[in-house]
Amino acid sequence: AEAVASGDIFGRLDDARSDELGRMFRAINTMVEHLKKAIETAKIQEQRATEASDELFMQNSRLEMTVEERTMELEEAQKHTRLILDLTTEAVFELDEQGFISFANSTAQRMLGYEESEMLNHDFFGTVRHHPDGGPLCESDDCRFRKAVKSNKRENLNDIWIVDKNENSIPVSVSVSPIIKYGMRIGTIIAIIDLTDVMQTTKMMHALYDSPEEGYMFFSDTFEPLDSTAALVKLFTEPRLQDS
Repeated sequence: AEAVASGDIFGRLDDARSDELGRMFRAINTMVEHLKKAIETAKIQEQRATEASDELFMQNSRLEMTVEERTMELEEAQKHTRLILDLTTEAVFELDEQGFISFANSTAQRMLGYEESEMLNHDFFGTVRHHPDGGPLCESDDCRFRKAVKSNKRENLNDIWIVDKNENSIPVSVSVSPIIKYGMRIGTIIAIIDLTDVMQTTKMMHALYDSPEEGYMFFSDTFEPLDSTAALVKLFTEPRLQDS
C-alpha cells in the first residue's frame, strides 16, 4: 500500500474474488491502470517534444550555406517543423536571444487561451506567467524558470504552474533547451506538458487510500498481505453491537 501511495503502481491486487473486497480491488486496479496510461502518455509526449526541439535546433544550426539556399531550406524546414509541432500535445515555444516569442505552436495557443498574434514578438515571461505550487507569481530574475532560460544547458523543471489568459493555473512540467550557434546562445526552445490529468488521477488514488469509510487491503504478486487502510483496520478491530 505504501508503494502504491508513493507512486509505485506496477503491482496489482487480487481482484478475482467475488465478494465486496474483490469489487473494491477491481476498482483500485482500474484506477491504477488509468494512472499508468496517463504516465505513459506523459512520457511519450515528452519524448516527442524533445525530438521536435532537437530537429528545430538542428535546422537553426546549419552553417556555410548561401543566402538563397539557406532561405529556401529554412522555409521548408520551418513548414515541416511546424507540422510536427502542431501534432504534439505539448506547448512548444521558440524564443529569440532577448526572450521574445518567435514561435508558438497551436497547443500553446489552446493551453493558454491566446491567439498567435497575442504571443508572437511578446516577452515570454510577460505572456506565460508562472508560480510554484501554492506560491505567488515569479517575477524575479532569481526565479529558477528564468534562470533556466538564460542558461546554456538543457534543464527540466517540475512543480511549476502556469497562468492562462483567464487566470487559471495549470500544473506543468517544463523542458528548456538552448539554441547554440558558434558557442553562443541565440535562442531557446521551451516545451510545456500539461499535468492536469496526471495530478487528478494521483489525487484520486490518494483519496482512495486515505478514505475514512472504505477499507482496502493490499497484496503482493504472490497474494501475501502487505498492508491495509485505516478504515479496514477499524472495521475489523472495533467491537460491534450484538444483535438482540
